Amino acid sequence: MHQSSHFIHYTSEDFATNESFQAFVYRTNADEIQFWEDFIRQYPEKQRDIDDAIELVSMLSPNKLTTSDPHKNRELERLLATIREHDNQAPTIPLWPDAGEKPWFHRWRGIAASLAGFLLLAATGYFWLGRSLNDAVMLQTAYGENATFTLPDSSVVTLNGNTKLRYAPNWDGKHQREVWVDGEAFFDVKHKRNHARFVVHTPDLDVEVLGTRFNVFNRNDKTNVVLNSGKVKVNIMSAKDTSRVMMVPGETVEYFRKNKKVIKNQVNAEALTSWRNKVLVFENTPLYKVGEMIEDTYGVDVIFKDNVKANQKLVGTIPSDNLDVLLTVLAKSSNLRISRNNNQVVIENSIPLSDHP
Repeated sequence: MHQSSHFIHYTSEDFATNESFQAFVYRTNADEIQFWEDFIRQYPEKQRDIDDAIELVSMLSPNKLTTSDPHKNRELERLLATIREHDNQAPTIPLWPDAGEKPWFHRWRGIAASLAGFLLLAATGYFWLGRSLNDAVMLQTAYGENATFTLPDSSVVTLNGNTKLRYAPNWDGKHQREVWVDGEAFFDVKHKRNHARFVVHTPDLDVEVLGTRFNVFNRNDKTNVVLNSGKVKVNIMSAKDTSRVMMVPGETVEYFRKNKKVIKNQVNAEALTSWRNKVLVFENTPLYKVGEMIEDTYGVDVIFKDNVKANQKLVGTIPSDNLDVLLTVLAKSSNLRISRNNNQVVIENSIPLSDHP
């Protein structure tokens, strides 16, 4: 097994090109997952390099990477040189200055622009995973943005705010259709006559379908699948084993990475996926979960004052295409005082607890 001390001087680029680290990012080897989780706990000062490396690996390849081929190594070195040159010289210009993006997001978006230029110039070379350099498509939304796209097979996907989706552009019908999601996305999958599978990959689980409508949520340590129609199979890859869960409409499957826990429940699928229609439907939804959704989707920090009962339940429908409107309606409908200062949202009771009878 590896020695942790061997990696303490690694840069983000070193981590990204290490096969053991790649297995950790793509959750393909239980021993590697455990090693790198222990490493991160042991060396918290490497967190920035680790985060950047994870972002780089996720951005460039949806499959297990390999650098054993000498030609690929040369292409990889050119790629990293382009990244380093861009990082040292090019200013970072926010594409959405009001969207509240995190600093690392700006940095890697700049690198992505550099990569795009590199890929066009090196069209005869190889991508890290051995594919042609122009064969990766990235769809991405900013904080607070909601966008719908048509995939090569005419399936339709709607991305919630702060979401990335990758896929290979040439779906020739002979192979299964595959996409990789980081964030939240709703799929309306077109059934194919040859019964070609459609697979959605996340770090912790895969969702296999033929033709159906479903939602995939993947943020922090939680992955959630909600099935609106059709039938899907969820393959959950944990550090211990692989579980397969069959779903029918109106069900949700939640997976928690920290404790490897799987929960399956009956739900109102249309309510849970209402965000795609730019509204949020709350059915006894705890206030703290609303706060988490706002943080994930809009890139702000939500702070609950001590006089707020974060587990109080909310019921109602609120428009979600504008954060300020959402906060205003939420405050008026739930007897809360909500203030926003740039990227910080403070929630408190409109009447102090001491004034309640």
